[in-house]
Amino acid sequence: MVNFVYSRGISDPLQSALSPRPQAALKEASHMPTLTQLPREVQDWIEGVIGAHVTACERASGGLSRVAFAIETDAATEGRRHLFLMMEGADRSGGNAHDARVLAALNRLGACVPVFLGLHAATNALLMERLAGSGDFSQLQKARDSSGPAPGKTGTMAVETIAQDLMRKMAYIHGLPLAALDLGSALASEHYLDEQFALIRDMQATLGKDEFSDYGLSWLESMRPAERGDRCLVHGDIGPGNFVFDDQQVTGIVDWEIAHAGDPMEDLAALSIRNLSKPIGAIPLLFTVYSQAAGKALDVRAIEYFRIFILIRNSLLVRMKLRSAGTGRTGADGNVARQLEVYEAFLSRCATECLAHWHGVDAARYQGGEVSGVGHAEEQPMPSALSFNVNQPEKCLPYFISRAQSLCLRRSDLMGPLLNVHMPPLPH
Repeated sequence: MVNFVYSRGISDPLQSALSPRPQAALKEASHMPTLTQLPREVQDWIEGVIGAHVTACERASGGLSRVAFAIETDAATEGRRHLFLMMEGADRSGGNAHDARVLAALNRLGACVPVFLGLHAATNALLMERLAGSGDFSQLQKARDSSGPAPGKTGTMAVETIAQDLMRKMAYIHGLPLAALDLGSALASEHYLDEQFALIRDMQATLGKDEFSDYGLSWLESMRPAERGDRCLVHGDIGPGNFVFDDQQVTGIVDWEIAHAGDPMEDLAALSIRNLSKPIGAIPLLFTVYSQAAGKALDVRAIEYFRIFILIRNSLLVRMKLRSAGTGRTGADGNVARQLEVYEAFLSRCATECLAHWHGVDAARYQGGEVSGVGHAEEQPMPSALSFNVNQPEKCLPYFISRAQSLCLRRSDLMGPLLNVHMPPLPH
């Protein structure tokens, strides 16, 4: 079976700007680049772990925070080994060490994840077996669309089968007892949401407060769901780009660097958000498959809450990324910045639409960027008394919806297909 390099990145349409395009099948060793890209100390460590010489490596996509390599070895006794190496960027965030602990625990319990081989102490380089298949679900979707609806290897049946297989495998992982994972403090405290609220406040302190993030944080704190009795391992970023598949099934779920103990409904919320720009299939059907596999009903209200939470938090994370990149960007850096600005506007608009769904406010009334008696909302300051009053959505939300819509319309030349993508209500 052909082994493909899988990639990680945030939601399309930013993929091409934020990370290299997904690689084709790894070339034969005679056609590979030299090993000079791979630090010598890391190469020596890999050879010690595997007990064989590294014969080839190729740079692969590792997303925004990590650098990846697809590696071949010449193991004489076991045949050629296909490996995947993730190295942290300059910020050394520690994500690899967390990823490694989670992978090792999930390996013990039979979860569908890459086989963890080792973590290099000096560099935090993470070594895994390379998964068979592809990580580019969009290519499978394109093959289906070009070949028509007839079931087949790359047709409708394959897309639906793989998407449903992902839901079953996530339900299995969510069903693993936290005690059995034995990850202790590696899964963070029992107060995950409080820690995330603190993160939002820290970002506000850096970026400067604005009405939307003020209202958003106040809303999140006021409306947080009650603690449930089924806390589990939450991936935190599940969806296309973070799993690998072959012709019939998911071969592994990847990128556990932000995994934490929490509510399983958060992963379903993350999937529904990714589905906007990386379509995976009919969300109602996939949620039904998950519910059947998990053996319990879904808490749709909790999923709606976590959609809003993820959208608000991630919009601020994108703004932080833009701030750290600085000003005066040109060429490729300027293109990335423009796409990040569009993405942040898209996230904010989706957050306002989700808030409107929650409170029964008709978001469509304000899609022209106007608020009756106010004019263009983006040009009008919001009365500060309303910023924190989550009990007056009928007064606050029209302002935010109009402002978000107007911002997107002003960037319509950059937003492309995203301009016509809106956040649908979840099935009840």
